[in-house]
Amino acid sequence: MKRFLLPAVLGFVVLLITVVSKTAEVKPPSTPKLVALGKQIYAQQCVACHGIGARGDGEAAYLLYPKPRDFVAARYRLVSTWDRVPTDQDLFDTISRGMPGSAMPSWEHLATEQRWGLVYYIKSLAEKPIKIRAQKMPAADGSGGEGIIEVPKPVPFDAAARARALELYKDACASCHGDTGRGDGAQDHCSLPPYSRGHSGKSDADE
Repeated sequence: MKRFLLPAVLGFVVLLITVVSKTAEVKPPSTPKLVALGKQIYAQQCVACHGIGARGDGEAAYLLYPKPRDFVAARYRLVSTWDRVPTDQDLFDTISRGMPGSAMPSWEHLATEQRWGLVYYIKSLAEKPIKIRAQKMPAADGSGGEGIIEVPKPVPFDAAARARALELYKDACASCHGDTGRGDGAQDHCSLPPYSRGHSGKSDADE
């Protein structure tokens, strides 16, 4: 009996962990209590760089490049909308993962509730309300899009697609990057370090 009971118990535990982990990432509704929690975490963890007034002018800001985000102006980079307005998930992901190429670290060690609190508190600081417009697909030239960007499904990479990709590479890329992608093409448009190639054909970055 025990031999059959153990797998069942282990299976239930795995299922429970999966459900709990998924539930933990579910976006909670914004409430005054959650915003207050975000304000508290902001004061503890964010003020040094982003400043008391959230203008990106904290005591440590002069040491940082690029400068910390101004949450009042609310101009963001890591967004998933045509209007360059961040969704709540965009803000949550940036807080969780950090900002590549900057001093903004990952805050994934904070509880999920605390990170969502930060999202809602940061949004409350914007001088103009952060609102996501209804989705509107852009024109053929890429202009006029609004709302959340809908990422198209990947095109199947079959034999025909591979042949087409190699054809496009040969026509547009091989002259610089070479037939095998080693950067040994006949043309060399990059003459400044660290991208220039010497007589050896190697890039400065390889030396």
